[in-house]
Amino acid sequence: MHNRLLLIMITIPILILSCKFNPFNNDEDAKPQINWSMDDWPDWSPDGEWIMYYHGTVGESGIYLIRPDGTEKHPILSNGLFGGPTWSPDGKWIAFSAGAQIYRMKVDGDSLIQLTTEGRNFFPDWGTDGKWMYYTQSICNDGECGIFRIRSSDGSEKDLIAPYGRGPSFGLYNDIFAYKKGSWEIHLYSLSSREDSLLISFNDSDRWSVGLPAFHPQKNIIAYSYGKEQRYSQIYLYSLDTQEKSKLTTKGGAYPSWSPDGEWIVYSRISDCDGRIWKMRANGTEKQTLTPKSKNCEG
Repeated sequence: MHNRLLLIMITIPILILSCKFNPFNNDEDAKPQINWSMDDWPDWSPDGEWIMYYHGTVGESGIYLIRPDGTEKHPILSNGLFGGPTWSPDGKWIAFSAGAQIYRMKVDGDSLIQLTTEGRNFFPDWGTDGKWMYYTQSICNDGECGIFRIRSSDGSEKDLIAPYGRGPSFGLYNDIFAYKKGSWEIHLYSLSSREDSLLISFNDSDRWSVGLPAFHPQKNIIAYSYGKEQRYSQIYLYSLDTQEKSKLTTKGGAYPSWSPDGEWIVYSRISDCDGRIWKMRANGTEKQTLTPKSKNCEG
């Protein structure tokens, strides 16, 4: 059965499955990298009831769900290395990267569909109407790298949208997304006008890196992380109306995601031998951890 699944993954460009199983639990994809808990890439569900994230502990790795109060933690896809899980606008599907390709799957584990088959692809995000999938292709061939979009149903109609861009994020507007360009810039892209505009640029002598942006669902505000690397980065807000920046964390933070009402931010905080999911108010107050500290780090 295991060999049959691997053969299907190799020979069929678009993998459409209706039974509940995990084709990623082969030796290559499931090879553990850490022996302590790392929770990362959180994303709040459209109805506000769940937070999805990647849990990277040996023997427990996979995509998990947890309630915003930290209860009912459970996996929905296990035994694999997955990246950037994200919800569909209707909350019925998720998308993620595995083996440098983009997949979508129903939240209950049914109907797994492979959407990309070539290149190295990461950071998927659904368009606001759910019909398109936006993602990052990281290898440049004659300039063909950056943010692409494809049909979320079957991966067809591939189109390069923002060259050299990464991590698209939709929010307040249906046709405008924020994204990271290079290591030190955040841009806005308009799908209707095909216009790209620089929003934030960092030119510090330290050459720290800006993280992937998260567009507020109801306001002209973008959350992002900025720091030397993920474990030393902090979360900031940027107002498109006033051009003001505000710092929300002092003890680390990355990959922010807004609650549907825009009142809370969920994020990951990585430090030595410890990586957990946290949440805080949109003004940076009431910080609280949602996932437990690794057992291998206790004591």
